[in-house]
Amino acid sequence: MTMVTGYENIKCIRAFTMLNGLRSEIDFNMKLTAKAPSCYTLIKKELGFKGNREKVYNLYKEYLKETYPQVYADYEERINKREARGKRVFTDRKGKQLELPF
Repeated sequence: MTMVTGYENIKCIRAFTMLNGLRSEIDFNMKLTAKAPSCYTLIKKELGFKGNREKVYNLYKEYLKETYPQVYADYEERINKREARGKRVFTDRKGKQLELPF
């Protein structure tokens, strides 16, 4: 188990969790938690961004790129590797192939 300590490190982890949460809201219409406000709402409120989910996502990515450049570069590298692997193929119990968007 990994433990993150230090105020700046915790802020960084939270920022990238919010980015992933916003992406899941856009792709799957899924929130991180049922009771807390959505990542979209939190980001708009904290940073004052305006626009729809896609615009806020792009603005937030640019914000993270400027605020945490090294961490963002590592994050982007992981995303590119995942996309290079291509779509994964899943099958259900009966052997029918399922198409998933990730």
